Amino acid sequence: MLLTIQRLAICLFAAATASHAIADGPFHLLSRSFMSDACDTCCDEAGCDLSSCCDTECDACCGAKDDCDSVCCDTGCDAGCSSSCCDSICSSKCCCPKRYCSFFSGWNDLDSYSGESPLPAVLDGTFNDGWLFGIAAGREIHKHYRAELEFAFRSNTADQWTVAAVPGDWSGHLFTYSGMANLFRDLNECEVLGITPYLGAGLGFAIMDGEFQTAAIPVNVDETSFAWQAMAGGSCNLTDGIDLFTEYRYFAAEFNVFDVSGAPQVDLGRHDGQHQSIFFGVRFAR
Repeated sequence: MLLTIQRLAICLFAAATASHAIADGPFHLLSRSFMSDACDTCCDEAGCDLSSCCDTECDACCGAKDDCDSVCCDTGCDAGCSSSCCDSICSSKCCCPKRYCSFFSGWNDLDSYSGESPLPAVLDGTFNDGWLFGIAAGREIHKHYRAELEFAFRSNTADQWTVAAVPGDWSGHLFTYSGMANLFRDLNECEVLGITPYLGAGLGFAIMDGEFQTAAIPVNVDETSFAWQAMAGGSCNLTDGIDLFTEYRYFAAEFNVFDVSGAPQVDLGRHDGQHQSIFFGVRFAR
């Protein structure tokens, strides 16, 4: 339990600093030429009273004014802009990529385990549906793309344990902590009824921690491994700077299961650790 608390504290600290890391790290380098404080000044000087020169609503105002080109594009916001900094084609690409943080939670399923036994018998284990919670911080790096760092926590309880086709109950929890770097593609061209679909993929690591008790032996999981995930979802704008989203996610991180009834412990086989999740979330952008 102490090890679990220490790991959770480390993950929470990493998540808390993710926004700063994204602002100053590799994601910033990818989009360093896409942002300029002059965008806000552009709107003011061009007579627009909105918060950002490159907001969609401001395109009609700023895009028609020469001041926008001279104040905004000429001050380092001209990457890929052919005419006006505030043209709708260039608004996300050049001037004002959004930074955001998001929170999400929902249902999580963990596939059944099938391994080996110190006896000449096959072991199978099933898990109850569980839940996950996650936080992320990211930013736009192009009109259609977002990059983010994410921390997520998953919990599943043991359901049934089968040895040589003889069923029995087992108890305990498997906790999965993950840190991921994700890339999303927003399908703006496919927006329907105000809902924008998106696709995404991520790479990172996962820490699995579990202790289980069967009628015969105690079982343990304690491992850190490579993880990957694929996502598909849809988001809608609730208010300026606040989006709601729902998402399906497939997450995989392999781990070993050990019989710890004696010393040394016995490896009972490797589980592919496939999680499937459906959840809802909120995204705050600025």
